[in-house]
Parts: sequence; C-alpha cells; structure tokens
Amino acid sequence: MDEVAQYYLILVVALLPWISYAFVATFFFLSIFYGRCRLYHPSDSQNIGDELPGITILKPLMGIDPYLESNLESHFTLQYPKFEILACVADDQDPAITLVHRLQERYPLVDCRLFIGGKDGIVNPLIHNMSPAYESSKYDVVWVSTSRIKASTEILLDMVSKLNSHKVALVHQMPFTTDQEGLAAAIEKVDRLNVAPISDGRIFIYIV
Repeated sequence: MDEVAQYYLILVVALLPWISYAFVATFFFLSIFYGRCRLYHPSDSQNIGDELPGITILKPLMGIDPYLESNLESHFTLQYPKFEILACVADDQDPAITLVHRLQERYPLVDCRLFIGGKDGIVNPLIHNMSPAYESSKYDVVWVSTSRIKASTEILLDMVSKLNSHKVALVHQMPFTTDQEGLAAAIEKVDRLNVAPISDGRIFIYIV
C-alpha cells in the first residue's frame, strides 16, 4: 500500500466516529421533532365533561428518601373535586408511616387512608403491597403513582381527559426527571435515559 492510500485509510478510520455521531444526533433530533408533532398533545379540559370522575390514588411506599415528603404532599394539594389517597406500606415498622400520619394531620380535609401489609399469594412486591388498598378503593378510576412521582393538577386533568374517550381504558405517562442532589439521584437520572431502564417512577391511570 502506497503512502497516499495509507493517508486515505487513516482519514476514513478517523471519520467513522464522527459519521456515527452525526447519524445518532440526527436520529435523536428527528425523534424529538416527530414526538412533539405527532405523539403528544395536551388535552382540552373542555373534553372532560361537566362532572369529573372520582379518583382513587394508590400510593405504594417503602422507606424514606429526601424528596418523599414533597412528592407525597403534592398529592394532598391537588385541586380536584373528588379523590382519595390510599397509602400502602408493607409492614408496621416502615418509617413512611410517620410521614403519612403527619400529612394526614396537616391536610385533615383530604380523604387519606393508610394500609399496612399486603395480600398473600401475590409474588410481585409492588402488587402485593397495593392489593388491600385497591380492593378498598371507592372510585372506578384508579391512579397508580409510586413514591418518586410529584403530582400536579395539570397532569391529573390531562390524564382524566384522555381517559374520557370511549376508546381508552388505560393512560400511561412517562414522568420527567428533575435535577436533584446526591449520587443516587444522578444514577437514577442516567438510568432513565437508557432504552430499557432498570427502574422507573410509574404513573398511570385506568378504569376498574
């Protein structure tokens, strides 16, 4: 191989990473553009109807983290006419129980109940934890919101509006990741960027 051919070969090898990066970046921005144009549009609140359905919020809890109180309190402050919060813990020694009691005292007008223990025969720990509360729910529309979700009235109204269609029985939203301090928060934020995340905050609403 002559000297000129070697230079061209080195040039091609050097350009390959940049070409790959350009391809990925182009695909990334095209995905964002397509998603904004086609995949998600906020619902018109007028489509909800005159009477909002009652909502049961299932809140499975386990342990305490620095943002649990603010996340949980955001559900107590929802501006929605008719909802209940069913907090679920696996055992009576869970430190989240104290937090739930504190929020119950702070917001006495909010319908909140605490369920301790799960239902035997269910292998999945999350479902095992929520089952007693689910069976005691008052309303036909159930919102499953794990401990890392920070709620807002806008989110709830948007989900209820989408659920109002006769073609829809389940609404799922991918939560946004906010900047938080600490190594665990940094790892979680990177984890949510993966195609198949190891763990994820869950937020979905459905008709029983």
